[in-house]
Amino acid sequence: MKGPAGVSMLLGNWGPILNRLTRHEIALGSAAFWGGLFALFFALLWTAVERYQGWWASLDPNGSTNFSGGTGFGGGFVVTEVNGILTTHGWLMVALNTLVFMAIGMLVAVLVWSFIGEPLPGSDES
Repeated sequence: MKGPAGVSMLLGNWGPILNRLTRHEIALGSAAFWGGLFALFFALLWTAVERYQGWWASLDPNGSTNFSGGTGFGGGFVVTEVNGILTTHGWLMVALNTLVFMAIGMLVAVLVWSFIGEPLPGSDES
């Protein structure tokens, strides 16, 4: 066993799953679709956990009022979150970050597809 034990365990556990997933040929569009879908799933999961934590923090009667945000397009301060609850601008920023994350997931899937390529004719993987 080479390398850290955690890395080899992770790769060892994913090996059979990846072998099963990559058994059949996959088209470029399909690779991009599934990469984007996996990224969307993880982004939605992360957003749900963050919003649950924000909602839970908003129920704390001992908590102080908290405004968070950033600089807007015109240079002014834009409030994105009040006591853990997102404003309209905050939801737009979540949507923008999700779309960027999906595009990165699609790009990674296409890059992996281009490096792996298609199975050779007559091999047991085809």
